Amino acid sequence: MSKIKSPQSIQARISITFSVRAVECESFSFTDYAEKNTNSIPFDGYSFDNRFQIGLRPQEEIIDFFLLIDFFEGIEKHRGQLLAKMHTKTSLKIHNYNEVTKSAPNGQILIPDTLIQMGNSFALNHARGMFAMKVQGTKYSNAIIPLLDPSLLLPPRNQ
Repeated sequence: MSKIKSPQSIQARISITFSVRAVECESFSFTDYAEKNTNSIPFDGYSFDNRFQIGLRPQEEIIDFFLLIDFFEGIEKHRGQLLAKMHTKTSLKIHNYNEVTKSAPNGQILIPDTLIQMGNSFALNHARGMFAMKVQGTKYSNAIIPLLDPSLLLPPRNQ
């Protein structure tokens, strides 16, 4: 698997031409606790852990943006039980893939922050809609995946 890095050297202004190739809910499941729970939870009584991952398919010029979400009752320091897990994938066909990505001598694939941020934003917004559909008609239908500051959607820098 290729390592992904987004160094300052490729952060110059770049035009990215892309199309959404696929949006998938790879899995969604309520926990046993969630299925058996009879207590209602106020809409501000939920929390989410979001983990982003990126996969590359260079031969197809596709970048996959994966989002792994854990849905909990309770917030922050008072977090309670895990209620559900959801895994999504948003695939972008990058029409100018070879202009946008660069290969480093050490085998890493260099991707501009702009593309990572944009792809993760799409993945998050697609997941928000998928989640709403999955909890529709359940006692958790008042839960909404919150919007995030796009700057938080960047991976930590590898130095």
